[in-house]
Amino acid sequence: MKPRHAWRWRALSLALAFIPGGCFARDMVRVPAHSYTAVDERTGIKVDIRLDAFLISPTEITEHEYRAVTESNPSEYRGDELPVQNVSWWEAIRYCNLRSVREGLHPCYDLSTGRCDRRQNGYRLPTEAEWTVAAAEESSHRSSQNTSAVAILGNRDTKDITLLLDIVKRGPAPVASRRPNRLGLYDMLGNVWEWCQDFFDPVVSYPAASNPEGPGWGIARTIRGGSFASSTSGWSKGYRSSMASLYLSRDQAEVGDPPHGVANLRQKPKAVVPFLGYRGIH
Repeated sequence: MKPRHAWRWRALSLALAFIPGGCFARDMVRVPAHSYTAVDERTGIKVDIRLDAFLISPTEITEHEYRAVTESNPSEYRGDELPVQNVSWWEAIRYCNLRSVREGLHPCYDLSTGRCDRRQNGYRLPTEAEWTVAAAEESSHRSSQNTSAVAILGNRDTKDITLLLDIVKRGPAPVASRRPNRLGLYDMLGNVWEWCQDFFDPVVSYPAASNPEGPGWGIARTIRGGSFASSTSGWSKGYRSSMASLYLSRDQAEVGDPPHGVANLRQKPKAVVPFLGYRGIH
């Protein structure tokens, strides 16, 4: 059965992650429990990371899916099968809660604070650790030929402005336009950046070894995967960056989380460059 296109986002799109035990597993990809060893960049100590199994959407959230739940479409580039774009972190978690209620699940988020209760069975954003495992080999360096088979990225030449403008004019591609990774997930690299649950820390550290959720506080959220305009040059290794949770684009944004959560969403700036979306977990 062809997977129904689900969620993902960053500067231009969405992505969701879901907790095991929820409904509609046929629409999700199961990522098995996983253990791996990582080096804490703050302490230099090797840490054994353990993740429980989880379900994740096979694609980024499409404009059709976002509109069906929120009755709105903030995207710069339009098309039902394109990943939804120009969605802030707060709008992403609001979508998660709305979709959870719609499908008879228990919402994970407190929309006044942004806190996520992972004991609930509703939709949520993936943690960075979950996203990293789901991305599998796509998050590591590979040849440009192999990358182009699974990823919609920009050009290696970062000085050719004309080429960059052409890429931006063309915009993102419909979800699942490239082949999936070995887990059956599409567009884990490129097309649109994807929001993660975690606050961002430029130094990758692990305060908890079991199902780590990142720093306890911060002024920005982690985004992963790159976009259709991201460079394929060496400095882009890992495609890991950050945005404040109200950011819709890098050139028009507010810093930090809003003091009253989603209540302040209508005061957010209008995005000009749409490179951000998300993917969901259940």
